[in-house]
Amino acid sequence: MAAELFGEKMSINVVFTGMYRNDSGITNLSLQERIKYIKSNNIDNIYWYTWKEQDQSKLQNISDELREFGVRTIPISEPFPHVNRGIDGRQRQIYNIKTALKDFDDRDIVLKLRWDIDFNEELVQNIQRKNFFDTVENGAIRNKIWTGFYSIQEMFSPCDTSFAGYVGDLDKIINFQFEIDDASSDNYVSHDGMMLMPYLISKNKKVCNIIKQPTPNPSSLMFKMSHIENKDHIYAWAYSYYLLHKYFKTGPLGTCYFKRGDMSRWPYSFVDYDRFLYNKKTVVGLEPNLGLYPRYRVYDDIFIDKVVKGQFNDLFAERIYNTISQENYEI
Repeated sequence: MAAELFGEKMSINVVFTGMYRNDSGITNLSLQERIKYIKSNNIDNIYWYTWKEQDQSKLQNISDELREFGVRTIPISEPFPHVNRGIDGRQRQIYNIKTALKDFDDRDIVLKLRWDIDFNEELVQNIQRKNFFDTVENGAIRNKIWTGFYSIQEMFSPCDTSFAGYVGDLDKIINFQFEIDDASSDNYVSHDGMMLMPYLISKNKKVCNIIKQPTPNPSSLMFKMSHIENKDHIYAWAYSYYLLHKYFKTGPLGTCYFKRGDMSRWPYSFVDYDRFLYNKKTVVGLEPNLGLYPRYRVYDDIFIDKVVKGQFNDLFAERIYNTISQENYEI
C-alpha cells in the first residue's frame, strides 16, 4: 500500500510508465522541463515504473539521472517478452500501470504519462483542482477519469497514452488480460480503448454481442457508412458516446499530446463542432480532409456533449441521441 511504500496517503502522483524516451524527434520536452512543470506545481511524488529485464547498465544510468530530479524508479517484471506495438504491446502497457496502481491508496490521484508524451503546466494544475474529477452519479466508478483525447473515428476509444483519476476508479476499470464471458476482451476492443473501456463494455451484454469478433481486430470498431442504417451499430455507437459522456472528461486543447503520432496531424484534423456526420465521412473518404488526415480527434467535451444532448441534426446523430434518450442503461 502507499502508506507502506511511499510513506503517505491521499497524495497526488505522477507515474511515468514504459521505456525511457527523450529524443527530440519523439518529444519537445526536456527532462528538466517535465520535472519543472510538475514540481513547480507542488507535486513531489514522481515515479517511473519500468521493466527489470532491460539492459541493466542503461537502466542504472537513467535511474541515476532521474534520481537527481527527484524521480523514483520502480522496476517491475515483464508479463511477457517485449513487443514493439500492436495488441500485445498494449497489454504490456496495461500490466505496467495496473501493477503501479497497487502501490497507492484508492483515494490517491495518479496522472499516468509516458516519456514520449508532451504536456503543459495546465494539465498538472487541473488534476489538483477541487472537483476536477467530477462525481459520477449512480455509476460503476465514483469519479470521472481524465484522458488526453477521444477518437471519433471508432467506438469506445478514449486515449490510453495519458490519463488521470482516483486510484480506486482506475484500478477498477483497468485490468490486464481481462475476459468478457470467458473470451479475451481483445476480441471486443483492441485499439486505444483497450485500457479504459473493456470493464464498462462488459456491463452491456447487448453491446458485447454486437461488437465481439472471433479474433482481435483493431479495425472492427471503425466507423462505416453502413452503421447509419444498422440498428445494432447505432445502439453500440450510442453506448460509446454514453460512456464517454458519463465516465470520462478531456481537454483543454493542448494540455497533452503525442508528438510522434499526433503533432503532425492535429493542425489538419480539427473536428467540426457544427456538423456530426461530416466528421465521420472524412474517415471513410466521402468528405475532403482538412489536410492529410481526416477530422478524427475530439480535443474537449464539447462534441460529446452536443451528441448526448441532441444538438446535431443529421440522421445519424439523431438516431444516436434518440437511442441514448430511450435506453435505460444500468451502468
